Amino acid sequence: ACAFWFNGSWIDIAVSGMLAVLVAQIGAWQVFTKQERIIVEAVASLAVGTISGVISLQWPEYTCFGAMAMSGILDILQGFRVVYSIIEIMSRHTVSGGADFIESVFFTILIAYFLRFGLYLAEQIMGTPESDDYLVCNRGVSKYLFIVFVPFAAICWSGLFNPHYYDLPFMMAHGVLAYLLSWQFQTVGINTNFNNFLAAMVVTFLAGVLSRFTGRQALGNTVAGIYVLLPGAYMITSVYSDNIEGFLAQVILRAIIIGIGAWTGTILCSPTLLGINRGLMQHSSGISSGMPALISGNTQEASITSGASIGSGASFRRRKGRAGVRNNGTGPILFF
Repeated sequence: ACAFWFNGSWIDIAVSGMLAVLVAQIGAWQVFTKQERIIVEAVASLAVGTISGVISLQWPEYTCFGAMAMSGILDILQGFRVVYSIIEIMSRHTVSGGADFIESVFFTILIAYFLRFGLYLAEQIMGTPESDDYLVCNRGVSKYLFIVFVPFAAICWSGLFNPHYYDLPFMMAHGVLAYLLSWQFQTVGINTNFNNFLAAMVVTFLAGVLSRFTGRQALGNTVAGIYVLLPGAYMITSVYSDNIEGFLAQVILRAIIIGIGAWTGTILCSPTLLGINRGLMQHSSGISSGMPALISGNTQEASITSGASIGSGASFRRRKGRAGVRNNGTGPILFF
């Protein structure tokens, strides 16, 4: 992600990968209780900001602070939470949706503040820089390498939802498709909001069609594709740079457009339009034995929002009623 989203160099890519592992380790610490998870974001952001700042100040001609820092904290960005909260509000769950939205904005401000404070500590350690070269991200790798990087990154962010190995190829394909659609629409000059709407609609529609004709789950493929469109990076960069004029309006608008696009894709693959087929019947037969769990516990809050981020305890499981399907996720081997 450092390469094709933040124009990072090879060194930026390597450092951001190690920082992402550090963030995951901090999130897995048992010293924090569930009520103290706010400390996880603070500690992780401070560590990433300080380490990225020291490296970029030491070698400004080879590295970029923004590419390393943003890629390092990618797993704790609040894009998915804010999109889900807006969808909750649109579904008339106003109280829970409003609480999730406020919490996502609060965590975004917290992450941005500690990133900035980490950079400040780095400047105190390394000395005040003479120029802003360490903030310039113009040393990106060849775009031909995106052919390898994008599928690999899609597998990695699909792994955040704890899928089965059986589901990974299809989730990866939807993630790559969403990236290609978004990139192509942006290339031809389509408005960002319309871009998000079209990409979300196409990905959700194809995930629904695949589910209808094969009986596979559609939820994992959908969230793996929508991950590309999340406004988490926009939120953190806007707050970090103090460019907050119209911030909330833009965040809400982007979340609503992604939600409407996903809803439109779902409507297009409904039985009324496509008819009933064997895949749909197989899919429906497993509903009574266990729903695909983005909702768990005694509340209607999605498990994607139950932790600090997408990767902090989010659980995505196939229906337990399907015979021959393992009950375990991909396991830690995927992340190596």
